[in-house]
Amino acid sequence: MVEAVGYWVSTTYSSKEPKLAWYIRECEKRKRELNISNSPTFRDDNEIQLQEYEQRKETVITRLENTSIEELRKATISVLKEHGHLISKPTSGNPREWKQTLRAMVYQEIYGGEEQ
Repeated sequence: MVEAVGYWVSTTYSSKEPKLAWYIRECEKRKRELNISNSPTFRDDNEIQLQEYEQRKETVITRLENTSIEELRKATISVLKEHGHLISKPTSGNPREWKQTLRAMVYQEIYGGEEQ
């Protein structure tokens, strides 16, 4: 970077004796630009979080789909007995088509705090 800044100073200013302040300002400017371009933006962070959420959601759905129908039915009935006034009943046996709240509660009922 020092060589690039030296070249920039020599082509930008016509003085035969360059000033140290010119070098310092340009180095600081390039350093800030480098930090800004390398740091993730707010949008990048949101996209990463959305991707992670979608991956976790897909993992939960896949795990529920691979659960035995008896265990799924038992957990669904248990959740509906306790929280039926808050959530809607499933319209099919496919967890992918369930409302997110029901799916999450049934998953929690079956797997609790297990790691995925």
